[in-house]
Amino acid sequence: MAFGDRPITPEGMVQFLFTIFIFILFVSRPAYAFWPALFIGLFLELFSATPFGLLTISLLLSLAGAHLLFAYFFTNRSWPALLALGICGTLLFRLIFYFLNLVMMIKGDTNFSQTFSEYFIETIKNVIYNVITLFLIFSIANRLSKRLKTVFLIR
Repeated sequence: MAFGDRPITPEGMVQFLFTIFIFILFVSRPAYAFWPALFIGLFLELFSATPFGLLTISLLLSLAGAHLLFAYFFTNRSWPALLALGICGTLLFRLIFYFLNLVMMIKGDTNFSQTFSEYFIETIKNVIYNVITLFLIFSIANRLSKRLKTVFLIR
């Protein structure tokens, strides 16, 4: 069960699910993204090496930030808005996760084994992966549904 040369970690699974939750947040109500994110995040905490709650809190805070960005900045439902929301949401998730992990490391509850440069490179890879995934999901949903189509007013 490996993707490339690395095994799939709970953090990697959260990144994939985060793209799904961003898309759900994009096309429907926030409650449809937040409640599953809470329960799936708590389930993935069981398999994570990070302190309990770190993934779930990071996931929920970044989804809340993405919802605020979508509500006040990226208001239309177009693919550039979704990709910008995916980039901002992923960066927000990684920033919150890194900050909370540093707080736990200072407190003495965890050992954070990555340097900032390693974490930054991994963050860039996650952003690229999430943007590609969001573009594919949007393209499939756009083909299968009329909800994301542009509507022109004809007089």
